[in-house]
Amino acid sequence: MLRTSVTSEGALEERTLVPFDKVFSPGKPGTVKIATVTEVTDGVVKLGNGETVPYDYLVVASGTQWEGFLDYPLDKSEAISYINGWREKFANAKEVVIVGGGAVGVELAGEIADFYPSTTVHIVHSGPQLLNDAYGAKLRRSLAAQLKAKGVQLHLDDRVEIPDTPGVVTTKKGVQLKADLFIPARGGRPRTAFLQTLDPSIIAENGRVKVLPTLQVPLANGKTNVFAIGDVIDWDEQKMQMKADAHGGVVLPNLLSLLNNSKPSKQYKTGGEAIIVTVGRDGGAGFLPMLWGITLGAWAAAMLKSKSLFIDMTRKGFGY
Repeated sequence: MLRTSVTSEGALEERTLVPFDKVFSPGKPGTVKIATVTEVTDGVVKLGNGETVPYDYLVVASGTQWEGFLDYPLDKSEAISYINGWREKFANAKEVVIVGGGAVGVELAGEIADFYPSTTVHIVHSGPQLLNDAYGAKLRRSLAAQLKAKGVQLHLDDRVEIPDTPGVVTTKKGVQLKADLFIPARGGRPRTAFLQTLDPSIIAENGRVKVLPTLQVPLANGKTNVFAIGDVIDWDEQKMQMKADAHGGVVLPNLLSLLNNSKPSKQYKTGGEAIIVTVGRDGGAGFLPMLWGITLGAWAAAMLKSKSLFIDMTRKGFGY
């Protein structure tokens, strides 16, 4: 969605905004409800429109709540209007400050620098290198070098408070930055508040859901009918789509075991941390945790992700 929001080139919104109407195969039972969950109790999910949905088994996959620019509307027409508004902002901006140098901040900076090379882009990141220590120095140096080559200015080991309006801010190190746009990319927070009504003891201090290796939630009442997957789980790993896919491969057989009155036996184990981070359409870097560990350069990253953004693969997962 980052490139979709930065440029109208390619009309990506026609492909990145995917309906949910084909999630279930034709003839298969299933209903999709577009709604906000306000609370969960034992056996009942309550929606924002007042509707209640009963359940025998529950899988929590509520993901991350992003802030600012990344908080996209769920309604398609509203999302398109939102995207067009940001495209105009990026096109008119002379200077942009991105707060956070994780994968999202790096990719957004790369897109802006690629499509608007005359725009000055700053990244303010609290760490000594881009990304975090889950990834090797070679990958992080490569991303930094590619961004600098595009004119992106990096302010590492530094912090800044995001103002409510455009203007000048001073970082913790005393660097003054002027910008038309200040964009938070510091990572979101897990959407778990609605689970307080189910069992507050399952929420860890970081706001994520505690899970067993079977990805079942350890409810205080002893029931075993609630699972959690994706960004919301309190598990020591980087949060990304491929992890959620792996979680699903554990939850499905365990759920089927429960339905067949058997004890769930499949346990989740985190694999190595793989990642590909784009830097515009033709750059990027990545790491694959196979053999001795393979670091991907700009060409390989572009061929695998930067050009396609995995859009077709994602659409296929939704039945398109």
